[in-house]
Amino acid sequence: MNNVPEHIIPVKEGRITESELLQFVDYKDMMICSECYEPYGFWAYRPEIIDYLPDEWKPVKRYFQKCDSTCSQHNQKPQMPDEDREQALWPGFDFNERLTLCHACGQEIRLSGSRFSYWFCRTCLGRALYFNSQHAPVIIPQGRHSSVAGFVLPGMDRRNEEKIREFVLDTNRLFRSITHLDVWRRFVMKTNFRIMGISGDVRLDYYLASAYSDQLKFEAWGELCNFMMKKYKEDEGYEDPHITVSEERREV
Repeated sequence: MNNVPEHIIPVKEGRITESELLQFVDYKDMMICSECYEPYGFWAYRPEIIDYLPDEWKPVKRYFQKCDSTCSQHNQKPQMPDEDREQALWPGFDFNERLTLCHACGQEIRLSGSRFSYWFCRTCLGRALYFNSQHAPVIIPQGRHSSVAGFVLPGMDRRNEEKIREFVLDTNRLFRSITHLDVWRRFVMKTNFRIMGISGDVRLDYYLASAYSDQLKFEAWGELCNFMMKKYKEDEGYEDPHITVSEERREV
């Protein structure tokens, strides 16, 4: 899966991919919330990368990432400094999130914080690109921005009512699929916690050291495809009797 796209980030004297920058993020003090299954806690850039990062990023600072904004624990974690309860936007970010877990398998971390960031690990992203290439419209969203899903409205089409209607339909469909994907993300993380015997918040590094499994990644991908296809057909107003969800995951 070496040809999968990467979000490129401009830095001093060049550019770096999100996967490359991820190697220089220190997340040893981060945890995973057992309610929303998102990482939270202090993170920082490693010393060896700081001189290459834009000064306006304030790269020597330690930042506190909150868990999901819809979580009841969003502002309640005991590790959170009082000044972080009302956070300003971090410099260089579109939203205050440095790390997230793959939304398909939940086994690997991805760099986040940009509206152009991808939600999947490299293996799952490659599978998503192939799956979506076999279907129209896009069934599994690869990121939050419409351009990541291939939905753009060129300047020449901005006065074409038919093109505008098509773009609106595509983006509304994308927003619905993003909601469905978040339901899946929480479910696959809950499943991983159960398999690993985790009942509360857990250290992110501990979780990552134990979570990886090619077999579970493959099984999760197949179930995700079934789930997202089923939701798409429900949204469009028809059912396909051949699309099923296994008994083990029918609670999603």
